[in-house]
Amino acid sequence: MKHGRNRIRLLAMHHIQLGKSLAVVSSIVKVHWSTVQGWVKRYNALGFEGLYEGKRSGAPRKIA
Repeated sequence: MKHGRNRIRLLAMHHIQLGKSLAVVSSIVKVHWSTVQGWVKRYNALGFEGLYEGKRSGAPRKIA
């Protein structure tokens, strides 16, 4: 998996599937609960593909 953000989203979905609340999951992955809620909505609509990081706009990074 290329992006660390993908791992965080998949970890969040794992905890959601275990029955943990949005507040608990958000504290585990260190994001706001509304962010986790958005991930859940995308997961429900698109499955795992909805969680993966897409291309970002703008110039490529100069420092790798």
